[in-house]
Amino acid sequence: MAPIFTLKQSDLKKLEEYYRKSPFRFRGVTGRVLNTYAFEARKESIKIVETEMMSRKKGFANRVLRAKMANFFQPSSAQKSEVGSRSFPRFSGWVEQQNGRKTDRTRVATTLGRGGSEGKQIAPSARLKQSNQFKSPDDYKGRSRHHRAVVMMQALSRQGYKKPFIVRGHARMAPGVYKFRGRGRKRGPQMLQSFNPINVQPKVNRWLTKSVDRMFNHINIRSVYARAFRKVFKMGLK
Repeated sequence: MAPIFTLKQSDLKKLEEYYRKSPFRFRGVTGRVLNTYAFEARKESIKIVETEMMSRKKGFANRVLRAKMANFFQPSSAQKSEVGSRSFPRFSGWVEQQNGRKTDRTRVATTLGRGGSEGKQIAPSARLKQSNQFKSPDDYKGRSRHHRAVVMMQALSRQGYKKPFIVRGHARMAPGVYKFRGRGRKRGPQMLQSFNPINVQPKVNRWLTKSVDRMFNHINIRSVYARAFRKVFKMGLK
């Protein structure tokens, strides 16, 4: 005689509850898929920034590039995940390179201010911070802004002043942070940081667009969905 199988009433209730909650659980599937996209695109972004763009701080890209997760409690059609860079007052998040627009920075360090290499950070002594008490034309008397700047530089030169100082208002010198360099007759002020608006176009590198393209080129979307389904519906069967 063949064995007879029957379903328990409790099993049927569990099955009914499982299907009733399936539409809500599917939000977890789509949310996990979107999060995978964002995290994988972030990995590609870090690689591109570190290999194709200038980053003067080790690990800087890893600290500023972020992936924002999708909200599992929202309907699938409303869910979204994001990838991008944080920004600060002195850091735009590489938007000029991505969007191909001109920079709106008003200060920029010279190669000399970076210790002779564009790959280095600006020297601490040339940074505009409270601990650096720069001499400036405002500290001196004169008939005009230009005259005060001239008086300051003459006084500092006679003193053999070795620290950076600020020049503003000079008719023949661009505003910025300077420092006397050289010896004898060759001794003179050289710029460490410019205060003029930098109306230039950085080299375009659509790093964010490329990171998304690379992510979709190597990722297996079917496998991503399959893992998400297994994770969510395995939890639902418990």
